[in-house]
Amino acid sequence: MKLFSLITFIVLLTSGCSTKLPPNQWQIQSAAAFESYTNNFLRGYDSVAANDLRRSLEHAKAGGDFESLARIYLGMCALNISVGLQDDCGAYLEIEEFANDSSLKSYYALLQKKTDTMEPSLLPDAYKNFALHLQKEDYASAFTALEDTPISSKLIGAALLKEHLEVAQIENILQSASFYGYKKSLLYWLGMLEEQSESTSEKEIIRKKTEILRKK
Repeated sequence: MKLFSLITFIVLLTSGCSTKLPPNQWQIQSAAAFESYTNNFLRGYDSVAANDLRRSLEHAKAGGDFESLARIYLGMCALNISVGLQDDCGAYLEIEEFANDSSLKSYYALLQKKTDTMEPSLLPDAYKNFALHLQKEDYASAFTALEDTPISSKLIGAALLKEHLEVAQIENILQSASFYGYKKSLLYWLGMLEEQSESTSEKEIIRKKTEILRKK
């Protein structure tokens, strides 16, 4: 997710051009590991992704920064939701009392679709317009607001809209997932497309495609 890339950028910027490792290198390493986790998770490289996540958490815990841990746990939750996995963000809730950043609370509310308790202005830029339209139940505009966002944000937002998407919108998401080689996302959205299709023959074609992609 771009939130973590932004953290890395800020840390690198403040470290200047020195060749020495900055004292808060744990933050850079945690962010880099989580970015790798995101890509490997969405590509379906589960064992590699699990190792990335372990490293990201270890580095964050080394710094004792509960807000960084909260961001990681919310990121985990968001990625699970993006591929259709039920997740109440329980890991985040366990440490919520130690992370006082109100933007985290709003992001949690977004992921759980608690639109009455989220504050769109506190969300990362990629979600601000999306969240505003979601609060108004303007789902078509919410989907449009995802078009120019980072791919992970687009996949997460689309999953939050899944009950309101039309076939053309699902096909749009499939194209994005395919372009980035995100097999796990591709399989999930093929399943959603099968559910939406009214043609028996089209459903069979989608099932065959899914079976082929699942084969090792």
